[in-house]
Amino acid sequence: DEPVRWTYHNDNLEETAVRGLISPPEGAPLLSVMGDLCGFRHDSLTESPKNGKFANPMCTSGDAIDFAGKKPSVMARVGTFPWDDSKGPRGALSNDGGTSWTQFGSEPPGSAGSGSVAVAADGATILWAPKAGNVGYSTDGGASWKVADGLPAAAKLPDWAPSNLRVAADRVNPQKLYAFDALTGTAYVSKDSGAHFEVGSRELPSLPD
Repeated sequence: DEPVRWTYHNDNLEETAVRGLISPPEGAPLLSVMGDLCGFRHDSLTESPKNGKFANPMCTSGDAIDFAGKKPSVMARVGTFPWDDSKGPRGALSNDGGTSWTQFGSEPPGSAGSGSVAVAADGATILWAPKAGNVGYSTDGGASWKVADGLPAAAKLPDWAPSNLRVAADRVNPQKLYAFDALTGTAYVSKDSGAHFEVGSRELPSLPD
């Protein structure tokens, strides 16, 4: 008839989740974005990051990260609160492999939430699909954004649900960027660095006899 009593022997009790991992061909072997912890540059796979989590700006949760395939020192990441309207754009750019970051100057028109991000192979274009609103592309390091033509706006989903739109970059061809709409199962491709998208082919490639 007595209540259950719990005794904790740890200093803190916290939950987190890895939301994105990248392993560039040079520089740090691993970079991560995580719920509740923003993200880390892992210079060692056997030791905790000595420089702590990402800064400038800080974020409560990191949601997506990507690097340029032919220029892997160029990276972009997006995250959530405190990157709210009062804290400025919810994304950042690195030109030194994730050692230091610079907050984007703005967000895609009509965007809300962090969503997913991709960096073109040459590092010249950033493609950002926010959790809600228009997919945008930037050619000036996130200072300004234009709406990517041919893509639907992200659906208005509950706060706990991830964005229905995911973006990716070709690792070799800087002109090619991709987007996938999980609600419709539609894949899109851009051949002009994110300015215009068209529905990708649904046909399977023919196999040799």
